Amino acid sequence: MAHPTNYKPIMKLQQGDKSLLETAKKNKKFKIKQCQGAGKNYSLICLNDKIVVHKYLQRRMVQWYNCTITELTISQHFYWKNLRKPVHDNVNI
Repeated sequence: MAHPTNYKPIMKLQQGDKSLLETAKKNKKFKIKQCQGAGKNYSLICLNDKIVVHKYLQRRMVQWYNCTITELTISQHFYWKNLRKPVHDNVNI
């Protein structure tokens, strides 16, 4: 699967979620926003200018951010070869 913040799978999941589509149609707080990524345009459902993330991607996105932030924090002050592996092996939600 693609990176969890990749617009293409987010858009596909949004478009396949009938409940989200109905909610977005009825609630004026939801907007369709044109987002660009990798030279392509994607129409994404947003709430308060934030992209709505489908439940299917939520856990994966949190895991990715946990690993990335942990790795960046450690690497600001420390170094070891292959730092990424133990971080990804040990960060759990």
